[in-house]
Amino acid sequence: MIDILLATYNGEKYLPELLSSLEQQTYTDWKLIIIDDCSKDKTIDILHSFKETSKHSVEIFINSKPVGCGKDNFFTLAKKSTSDYIAFCDQDDVWLPNKLETCMQAMRNAEKENTSLPILVYSDLKVVDNDLNLISPSFFSYSNYRKNPQLQHLICQNQITGCTILANKALNQLCIQAKNYDQILMHDSWYGITAMTFGKVIYINKSLILYRQHGNNSVGAINANSIQYKLHRLLNPIKMRRSNYDHILEINYFIMTFNQSIIGNQYQALLTDFANLKDKTKSAYRKICRKYKIYKYPFYRKLGQLYFAQR
Repeated sequence: MIDILLATYNGEKYLPELLSSLEQQTYTDWKLIIIDDCSKDKTIDILHSFKETSKHSVEIFINSKPVGCGKDNFFTLAKKSTSDYIAFCDQDDVWLPNKLETCMQAMRNAEKENTSLPILVYSDLKVVDNDLNLISPSFFSYSNYRKNPQLQHLICQNQITGCTILANKALNQLCIQAKNYDQILMHDSWYGITAMTFGKVIYINKSLILYRQHGNNSVGAINANSIQYKLHRLLNPIKMRRSNYDHILEINYFIMTFNQSIIGNQYQALLTDFANLKDKTKSAYRKICRKYKIYKYPFYRKLGQLYFAQR
């Protein structure tokens, strides 16, 4: 069974379409676990109504006070999961009917090789506007990200979109060992890095979600091919340095969390050398990036990354 993990907050405008798309999934062995972050609109009413009419199990939790961070809520949801698989879910998207079935097929094929291996499956998305009109058939092309990154790419640039993730229990049990979420950039980056280090990441080159852009997304798609965006990246040294440093802090915390499990791992040197850049100079940062090919994508992001190294 898959536990679909949904974090909500003031989602009344788009939530019904999302919930309807879940009911239309061709893969039907799932239950829905929801955390609401103290919504002030009709979100709670919509969720309870769905629970009453759905043929699937629905669990609803409401925070006693607002957390204000989707990342924290998703980790809390992940810790509530008891099933063999989890799938993260955003309140304003629409899942295509074959989303779960396609991901589960890829997951089961991978698990034939090793049932205890931590595995993450993710896919592309269709970028749509507020009314679900198509903006781009591919989020990765639109945002100019690698479609199949390696670990040296993930530790400096998250390229796995949370709402597409299907993770097995072996991976989830590793990821929820995290305690200090402030040291983690996003739940999807943490799951991606963990799966790549200790298990396997599988990319499905199909768009399985309508990724709605409406101006209030906590994280959204950006047209990274535009001149305006490229100039913004290259002319914003403070933001670039902060990004570089935050990725280093995340890997520091990753090593602290998994400690002995990192020793002897094929990626031990890569992770350790990158984490140790926390207090190093710009030239040291560039040297380690060259050594392991720790580069953002495409070239203009790589250029900004290296030119505006943390110090």
